[in-house]
Amino acid sequence: MPVPRPIVDRKTDALLRLKIKPEQLETAPSVTKLFKSAYGGKRLVMEGMRFAANDEVIAAFLKKYDSMPSSDRKNVSWEAIAIAAGVNLNHFAGSAMLATASYCANKSRLIVATNHPEITKKRVEYALLPGGEKDRYALDVMAGAIPSAKGPTFIGKAIFGSSDGGARKKEDEDEPIDQTAIFGVEGDLDELFPSTSATQDKLVPIRQRLLEK
Repeated sequence: MPVPRPIVDRKTDALLRLKIKPEQLETAPSVTKLFKSAYGGKRLVMEGMRFAANDEVIAAFLKKYDSMPSSDRKNVSWEAIAIAAGVNLNHFAGSAMLATASYCANKSRLIVATNHPEITKKRVEYALLPGGEKDRYALDVMAGAIPSAKGPTFIGKAIFGSSDGGARKKEDEDEPIDQTAIFGVEGDLDELFPSTSATQDKLVPIRQRLLEK
């Protein structure tokens, strides 16, 4: 007669190797459930964290995560791994979300930048057709041939001004108010999509204040 194999609870075994008790997870914030709600799920969050390994909280989590057997990673929650790494779950959730947001912003930035030449080519293609008036107008605005409703826009910089050329007077002064502002394309993109390092630098004083409370 074959000897029946004992039933192995892989999750329990994995928690034992992490030295985590099930009771510790009962009251812990469910960061796993939170990250699964992201478009792309935990996989996307992990991609974002890989680009933010200079963050101390994320670095501690990744060190513990990478040291585990792949089977254990599949059988335990991220909150168990974070607790085993000695990481505060609230801080971990915040760092991971910011890292993911920064990663997605940079990914969007790359998609926009690399696809824009093809988009411009298509716009020119349609602009040359008899019905391509809107595309012709958009290209003329981009090239600075004609002003837009908000002011002239040039490739490499955008100039926004009032229709009176910024000549509106202050109520109590004779000096005109200059309403023209010049924005470099690179500066605009950096403002919209900050780099991962810049985001992490801003996190340092916030985390220090939280730890002092």
